[in-house]
Amino acid sequence: MKLNKIFFIIIFICISINTTYTYAKTNITLETIDEININEEFNLDINIYGNDVYALTLNILYDSSKVEFIGDNDNVEVYENKLIYMWYDESGGTNPKKDENVVSLKFKVIGSGEINFGLNGEVYNLEGEISDINYIGTSINIKNIENIDGQSLELENSNSVLLKELRINYEGMSPDFNKNIENYYFVTEEDIDNIIVEAVPENINANVNIKGNENIQKGINKIEIEVYYKDNKKTYTIYVTKTDNIELANANLENLAIDSYFLNPEFNANTTNYNVEIANDIEKLNILAIPQNINASVSIIGNENLKEGKNNIKIIVTAQDKLTKKEYLLNIYKRNIREEMEYENQQEIQVERLSELLEENVENNTENSEIIENEDENINRQENNRFFIIIIYFIVLLIIVVLSVIKIRGM
Repeated sequence: MKLNKIFFIIIFICISINTTYTYAKTNITLETIDEININEEFNLDINIYGNDVYALTLNILYDSSKVEFIGDNDNVEVYENKLIYMWYDESGGTNPKKDENVVSLKFKVIGSGEINFGLNGEVYNLEGEISDINYIGTSINIKNIENIDGQSLELENSNSVLLKELRINYEGMSPDFNKNIENYYFVTEEDIDNIIVEAVPENINANVNIKGNENIQKGINKIEIEVYYKDNKKTYTIYVTKTDNIELANANLENLAIDSYFLNPEFNANTTNYNVEIANDIEKLNILAIPQNINASVSIIGNENLKEGKNNIKIIVTAQDKLTKKEYLLNIYKRNIREEMEYENQQEIQVERLSELLEENVENNTENSEIIENEDENINRQENNRFFIIIIYFIVLLIIVVLSVIKIRGM
């Protein structure tokens, strides 16, 4: 009985390990330095972790007004704000990528501010199936250059009205600060009267005005952080909900997905901005948006007649209290006809290469199978010969014994 239990435990562990492996995601990351000066060069590394990868097509998204690609890599196509990098295992399936650097791309800084790199694409396993992927982008900050007096010199961001830092004296504000995200949310049950807001502009000459952070009342409060310099102005907003029941004020999404497309970055309830690139023939997306609180409501704005280029789709969640709201933003890029043709050509090339890879793998497996069969036949033949020799040996031995007995009796 004890042995049976041990046997079933071993089987369960094996199944669990196999299930975990089957559904493990392939992680693809962009990695580079944290800070850099204008006009300097740097490398952007694409790394793969997790599963074996036998072919891939990756789109590297960036702001071409801030950096330019100066590398000479093979299998790289350069577009206005995007690189397409393709790779497949030319060995026929014996040299996949896993837990290693795939390629390093060389860039040069030509603008100022924060440089953001996004990533999406497709990755294939040995069977030619698209793997489940977790994309992780990266960003670089351009350092200020100091003059001989030690004063910070502003370059092209001298007229900037963006914030460099934004925080409050309580934990729980979401999403994490990003200078390009204007709306933030904070829900609290605590008896808070005032909220201390720290806002640092990236332009040292810009002025910051904060209002609405005092005398916090029950219900919805709006804190506005105005950044202005000369004729330029930008407003960041923190929506504060003070409530006796946080669940009634829950305006988070439980899940957000788009049929046939990946979100970049991967969905997280506290991440409110996502990037998606779609085909040219798509006019409306099939969006799944499920709130954490089943009694909350969801409305989708801007998901009609999507045009070529940039589109914004807003997903607004209204909490059960009918007061608290949270906005998720989908930054949609719809490829134009030329980009679509180039994308389809790249996909055809990748499919063709992948087919060649699979054919080579089948041939290799067939050859290996034949070799194994031949080896098995040789082993069987040798075993049969050995058995035959043993039989003959015993027959001869038996004859010798019989003749010896006859001879003895004849004497």
